[in-house]
Amino acid sequence: MIKLSFGRRDLLVSKLKAGIVIGILWLAVLCAAGFLVFLGLDSYDKARARLSDQATSYAHLIAEHDRVGFNVADVILRDMLDYLTWDDFNGTMTPERRSKVLAYLRSHRDRLPGIASFTLVGADGIRRIGVIGKDFTNLSDRGYFLALRDGRDFFISNVEDGRASGKPGIHVARRVPAPDNSFGGVLVINLSADDVFVPFYKSLDLGKGYGTTLRDPQRILLSYPKYTLSAAPLKQRDKLGDRLAAGEDRGVLLTTDPADGIEKLTAFERLEGTNIFATASLPTREAMADARMLALGAIFSAIACLLGAMGATSA
Repeated sequence: MIKLSFGRRDLLVSKLKAGIVIGILWLAVLCAAGFLVFLGLDSYDKARARLSDQATSYAHLIAEHDRVGFNVADVILRDMLDYLTWDDFNGTMTPERRSKVLAYLRSHRDRLPGIASFTLVGADGIRRIGVIGKDFTNLSDRGYFLALRDGRDFFISNVEDGRASGKPGIHVARRVPAPDNSFGGVLVINLSADDVFVPFYKSLDLGKGYGTTLRDPQRILLSYPKYTLSAAPLKQRDKLGDRLAAGEDRGVLLTTDPADGIEKLTAFERLEGTNIFATASLPTREAMADARMLALGAIFSAIACLLGAMGATSA
């Protein structure tokens, strides 16, 4: 028997009954503690899922918007290649032919708002003709020219200064084949960053501390809200670059942004038909602060319940 004292009264309780009472107490406490922990973690998981869905939606919108822009630019380039001749790139155009080519370039440029320049470049890297800018400018050192000269048929550059238009933009370029299929020049469109891409990103209004990029595994083509002109390729692939290089078309991961040191949830999606990805990164600290506090409160409450049960058992 166990003697329990209540003031001046003593109560005798059998050890069996005391054990049953303590067992029921612990069962109730453990159920309550487990339920509190479940509520806290469930709230945290749901908050993270909402943030993940939000980032995924933004990445999809950016991918669709930019994919359309690149596709239309490529359609315009292909149409122009059917119209132009070898002499337009590497010969001497008569004033009449020059006037016709320029009019055709201008009419095609109007099909896609935001084209800062539209240029024909000969096999020697010299600009033959274009809308906006000075003709006979040497463009042989531009990344798109070097890539196409070295064998690429199609190339999308990162954002770089517009040597002809003066507007920073992404250059979409196609190789011009010679009659023997050797390199014959380049036809290139400059999609102005501030006219084609930035206004759409700004309209999404992602909130404080967010970031978006257009990138491939090794290059950042364009970042927002701040972009870098002619950024060098990454010296070493980051975690996101590894995921892209592994062949994933879309996904979400938690990373620390090297630009500001803030933890962010980043969603990525491939632009169909390219090796370019759109990303949307949302900071987790403020978005998940309430859920994090609720989860911590639930865990501490569960610990308090366990400590109380331990005290009652000891007594």
